Amino acid sequence: MTLPEWSGEAELAALGVRIVDTVVSDDLRLIFRPKERADLGIDAEIETVILDPNGKRRGSGRIIAVQIKCGKSFFSEEKDEHYVYRGELKHLHYWLSFSVPVLIVICHPDTREAFWAEIKPSLIERTAEAWKIAVPKAQRLCNSVREIKNLARRSYLQANMELAAKVWFFEMNSAKVDFAGDFGIPRDFYGFDHICSIGGDLYLLAWIVARYGRFEPEDLEGVIARSHFNKVYADQMFIGLIAEHPSAFEFSDRWTASFKPHVKTNVAKLLFNRSTSQVGLLNEDGEVDVEYHTGSIVYSESWESFLSYDNSIRTVD
Repeated sequence: MTLPEWSGEAELAALGVRIVDTVVSDDLRLIFRPKERADLGIDAEIETVILDPNGKRRGSGRIIAVQIKCGKSFFSEEKDEHYVYRGELKHLHYWLSFSVPVLIVICHPDTREAFWAEIKPSLIERTAEAWKIAVPKAQRLCNSVREIKNLARRSYLQANMELAAKVWFFEMNSAKVDFAGDFGIPRDFYGFDHICSIGGDLYLLAWIVARYGRFEPEDLEGVIARSHFNKVYADQMFIGLIAEHPSAFEFSDRWTASFKPHVKTNVAKLLFNRSTSQVGLLNEDGEVDVEYHTGSIVYSESWESFLSYDNSIRTVD
């Protein structure tokens, strides 16, 4: 009588999922979801978690896709600072087409250690027949909660908004702007998108996006509350409010009241054109300041014009 085989390959695959599940759920305290159907090269997804003003942990909607490999063979090709993972081209093409970041995670079946690398073109090295990627030994999954959250932030439309806002932020400041890199951010810093220096003055920087066409008071109150934990690093805040229509800036009394005790808060109302991935400042006259030179405005237009066409082909007299 012949019975189904529980192969060593299947056993290792299941072990790898359990290892990553344990690390993500227990060490990182994020949400781990295995993919049990239609597995085409993605074994699971990780969703990051945010804290609301009441300290409750809530899903963020920001997701990373994960491919898990478990076995001693994935650690056989070792360099001083990394392991080498080699893959098939069909999976590389698939992963690079994903709409969210993709991680390759290799797990050791004996030590239960897991290491990761992001699948992105700048890290891929083509070989004669396929490709390879370095999986850094420093990138142990259990110690990578900040890196995972930063990767997840790049997902979806909001990431495009924030990137466009960052470009605008550089252009509208006449003074030199420096952003702290990952290694320059204190380990206990959280709740803001950046620490930056503007002309030598330190600022906490946060982007707040109008989800569903309006700004939620809870989002602002959360930023204000978290500023107290970070004031040792900077006592000034810059908050960029990003929306796709001016009607989002019709604030409630609760929203306005949140700013009263915070005199060192700078707020910018930013409109986002999703066709061009461009941000402009909605000024007091209801127009959008679009272009700058050394911090000075050189071109403004109506918000209707800014949102209605591809302004990347605009010419300035």
